[in-house]
Amino acid sequence: MFALVRENYRYFRVKSGQSVSDVERELEIPVSGGIFSGRILRADKKCRIYTVKVGDTYRSVCLKEGVDEETLKELNSNAPLYPTKKLYIPL
Repeated sequence: MFALVRENYRYFRVKSGQSVSDVERELEIPVSGGIFSGRILRADKKCRIYTVKVGDTYRSVCLKEGVDEETLKELNSNAPLYPTKKLYIPL
């Protein structure tokens, strides 16, 4: 037998019928990789969502929000930016 929660992390088990967006909204973190019922995710970082505006770049968002550019790119999988895209900003 094992204990899932030994550290100060929040664990989450994906339930049947949940989509990636449902899980991301509940955990407030981006989810990478496949999602399937029963998968256990560790949510060790909290994020908030920023909506990209016309003319925004990773650099401009970093300057506005006071975060490291490489961290922001890594958290958002270095995805291309476009207006209305949701970016995860680490807290």
